Amino acid sequence: MKFRPKAPDMELTAQRFVWMVLWRLAVAALIISGFFRFRGTDTMALFMLAVPAIGVLAAGPIMIVVSAWLHWQRGQPHQKWQGNYYEFANIQIRVLEIPNDLPDETGQLIPTKLWFVDKDVLKVLGRKPTLQLKAMFKTTDYRDFSDENVWAFSEVGVKKILMISTHPESKKMMLWIERELIKVHRRRLER
Repeated sequence: MKFRPKAPDMELTAQRFVWMVLWRLAVAALIISGFFRFRGTDTMALFMLAVPAIGVLAAGPIMIVVSAWLHWQRGQPHQKWQGNYYEFANIQIRVLEIPNDLPDETGQLIPTKLWFVDKDVLKVLGRKPTLQLKAMFKTTDYRDFSDENVWAFSEVGVKKILMISTHPESKKMMLWIERELIKVHRRRLER
């Protein structure tokens, strides 16, 4: 199943934000204007009541801006992967579609080949990338994509790492990759 976060309607969100800020500024102005009407001994008591109210009114827009900024920051690592990552066992698996000019194991030429980011696949298996892992594979099965700044397994490489793994999720993940990703990708290419 492809993971697609729902994008908010930015125009509607911006309009709501502007109206909320204007409403809060109007209420704060009323409180402050009331503060300047009274002079004398009650001024300090009114001031003590007005300052927290103005703080509460100002906190709403500030919290919305901070929350939007944090949401934007959280999405930055996956910005370049828009639509090219999937979810398996609550772990996001990033997938690269790389142009291909070599035939696969059946002799069929596939125009694009799927490559699976090693950190994501190994996270499911409870492992981390190591030098020994790099020595186990040929460059046709496991290589560095410096423009994407990741190492990735090819379709054959990911099947190989899942076959040798003893992790209980490895067999489920192999079926999931074959059925949900590779077959769907090839069907899409046939169309």
